[in-house]
Amino acid sequence: MFRIIFKILGNGKKLPILIYHQILPERDFMRSFEPTADEFEGQMAAIKRHMTPVSLKEGIGGLQDGSLPKDAIAVTFDDGYENNYTVALPILQKHQIPATFFIASDFIDGGIMWNDMVLETIRLLEPGTYNFDDSNLPSFRITDDNSRFTEAVNMLTKLKHLPFQERKQAVERLAQELSRINKILPGNIMMTSSQLRALSDADGMEIGGHTLSHPILTRVSMEEAERQISHNKSVLEEITGKTLESFAYPNGKPDTDYDRSVRDLVQKAGYKIAVTTSHGVAQAGENPFEHPRYTPWRRRPPGFIIQLMQNYFNRTSHLVG
Repeated sequence: MFRIIFKILGNGKKLPILIYHQILPERDFMRSFEPTADEFEGQMAAIKRHMTPVSLKEGIGGLQDGSLPKDAIAVTFDDGYENNYTVALPILQKHQIPATFFIASDFIDGGIMWNDMVLETIRLLEPGTYNFDDSNLPSFRITDDNSRFTEAVNMLTKLKHLPFQERKQAVERLAQELSRINKILPGNIMMTSSQLRALSDADGMEIGGHTLSHPILTRVSMEEAERQISHNKSVLEEITGKTLESFAYPNGKPDTDYDRSVRDLVQKAGYKIAVTTSHGVAQAGENPFEHPRYTPWRRRPPGFIIQLMQNYFNRTSHLVG
């Protein structure tokens, strides 16, 4: 039924692009915002049954030349989490769904992103009250799993838009608390180089750029932004042996997280297309360096497909001025 609706009402000039980060083997109370393998399996089965999955490259090309199927959809992943390879890839292959993976290359081979440092540190800390008079970290109290999650989300919100170095220092200060109880952060959250290479070689899978260390590019100098964009591209091309054509802006909100100057740097680096996190669907005729994407928040079919339909027929994205 849903495929028929897309075929009748679709116009081949819109492309929904989904954003994922992690696909969890099982439910994790500290990452309740991430889908499980079972939920992702259901979503991909629904896409395969009701729509036409295309690669990001194929989809954007179809928008430009008018060859896009009316019911096309593209799947993307940000950051480079290890479970993209171990959990998501087998599901994608089972349903023959292509995907693009945007990789922040500083974190492969044992690295950890700042937000994961916060989540995993607060997960491992003993119950109690934590004060940080020597930094700008907020005080917090851990009593149970619910409070761990709540305090972690509060911390992420407070730190997200701090200047890059200030945020880095604050997160490192938080993680120092683990040394007091002889605990360490996990070292297998992100993909290894060999996993990334194998992912790149898998049929239908594409690797894209996502900067070196995932800074908000409007909060660093233009020189640093250019380094983050161009060096990330070089590192990933060396690992995969392939030329990268797609880029995803870290955090991805227009004007706040990237602007026209950053957009120009992405084009200068040799990318052909770029995607944002501006809510909406990609459309024919829009700037190829500002294609919107969105995260599917309805986990189970048919609500998931209904959400896709609602977003397809109601586009409300914003681009930089």
